[in-house]
Amino acid sequence: MTIKKFCKKNKIKFYISNNVNIAKSIKADGIHIPSANKMRIFNINNMDLIGTVYSQYDYYIKKNQNCTAVFLSPLFYTKKYSINKTLGPIKFNLISKNWDLAVYALGGLSSNNFKKINLTKCSGIGGISFIEK
Repeated sequence: MTIKKFCKKNKIKFYISNNVNIAKSIKADGIHIPSANKMRIFNINNMDLIGTVYSQYDYYIKKNQNCTAVFLSPLFYTKKYSINKTLGPIKFNLISKNWDLAVYALGGLSSNNFKKINLTKCSGIGGISFIEK
C-alpha cells in the first residue's frame, strides 16, 4: 500500500514538500512549504498550503504566503537541533498563542513524549520518524 492510499484510507491529509508540479500530478491534498522557501506559491487550486516555522518572523512570512496552517518546530529534541533549540510545551504555547492559523507540532515526537503533546495547544502533529520506523 502506498503512503497516499494509506492516508486516504485513514482520512489523513497527504502533503508534498515544496513541489507544486508533483503535488498536482498525484492530486495531493496540499503542499508543505519549508521555512527556507520565502517565495509566494501560485496556481494551487483546491490545495492547502502548510509551512514550517521556527519563530514569529517565519510565521508572518508563511501567513503572507497564504498558508492555511503551520508546523512549529522543534517541539522536542532531535538529532538535527540541540537541546537548547527545542521549544517544549510552554514555549510552544507562548509563541503561538496569538496566531490565527492552525498550528501543528513537529520535531522529536515519540512514544516517550507523546503525552506531553497534550500540554500544547496544537491542532495536530507531523513527523517522519513515525513512518520510518
